[in-house]
Amino acid sequence: EGIIFVRAYDIMCIIIKKKKKNALTQVKEMNSSLNACMKEMEQRQAVRDIERRFGANSGVTLLSPSRRLIREGILDRVTKNGKIIKHTTFFLFNDALVYATGSDNHLTFHQLLPFDSAFSVRNLENHPTYQNCAFSVLFLFLFLFGNGLFFFFFFFFKTIFQVHSSVKSFVTIAENETTKNDWVQTIQSQSEAFSKGIEKIMSAKSKSANSNSLPCAGGIIVDAGYFLLVSFTHLCLLFVLVSLPLFVRLLIYFIAFLKKKKKN
Repeated sequence: EGIIFVRAYDIMCIIIKKKKKNALTQVKEMNSSLNACMKEMEQRQAVRDIERRFGANSGVTLLSPSRRLIREGILDRVTKNGKIIKHTTFFLFNDALVYATGSDNHLTFHQLLPFDSAFSVRNLENHPTYQNCAFSVLFLFLFLFGNGLFFFFFFFFKTIFQVHSSVKSFVTIAENETTKNDWVQTIQSQSEAFSKGIEKIMSAKSKSANSNSLPCAGGIIVDAGYFLLVSFTHLCLLFVLVSLPLFVRLLIYFIAFLKKKKKN
């Protein structure tokens, strides 16, 4: 009887321990779920706060079930006409890039650039077409205005990058090279992650879809960023051609001045 009692006691202890472990596991799962819910609410609130900064009557709607704020910052934006828009506020979400102008709590909405198949970020410093144009201009400035302005433009070119999308494309100027690299890397990682998520959803839908369904027609997206880059290159070449006669004239005057000085 004593042996039976001990075995029954051991069995009860094992059952109690298992129940405790299950209870602890359930508590941990509940805590993780609550933390995830709290984090999601905070992220949704952050998007809602950005909406309020555009004003109640702006009609701007940014809040969506899956949208999360990744980064906010100020960059300068260069329009297609070459005009620089200072202090443009950029909001990077996990599915889009938004930019606006104005003060902190009185922003004016400009565009929302979705992470679609046309979206990309280009480091123009490493683009061969842009390099040829940029260094030709730098070389001209080196001879016309001296080393100081040459190095100014050299560091200026290291702080710019291009945002290209199906909605709008433009060049942005960061405060320094580190800030530019941070923005480029973060935007690229978020865009790639979003594209991979869309691909998974589409592949899952295609597997579950009926095999007799008609295939979707592919859309053609015009690379507006290419035209922006080409127009910028043409502008640089035009600048070189216009400045070249001035440079030749200055060189002739300088040679004449040296000859006159030797005669005296």
